[in-house]
Amino acid sequence: MKHYGQTIRSHILHTDDDEDGIERTYYIEGLLTPYDPGRSWGPMEDCYPPEGGDMIDFYVTHDGAVDKYALEYEDKINEDTDLFSEIEQAILEAAPDGPDDHH
Repeated sequence: MKHYGQTIRSHILHTDDDEDGIERTYYIEGLLTPYDPGRSWGPMEDCYPPEGGDMIDFYVTHDGAVDKYALEYEDKINEDTDLFSEIEQAILEAAPDGPDDHH
């Protein structure tokens, strides 16, 4: 992920069973902070660690809409730290590789 100075949009499809046992697929779009891969070569005074690339917000839709299932699943993600981490990691992995590669 190599983005400089721009918010990055990335998305995934995620499937989950609701409380009725019905499998539903959700479209989740995450907003990521600008990413700078840092610099680990050259003179020491020019080197710095990577920074950014963190998920700052996300949106859930179901069947193309923000319906009750999408809102319930968004709440579930916010309440379950393991699920949040899983979603965040998937969003980061799905992020485009270059500044001109937008989803």
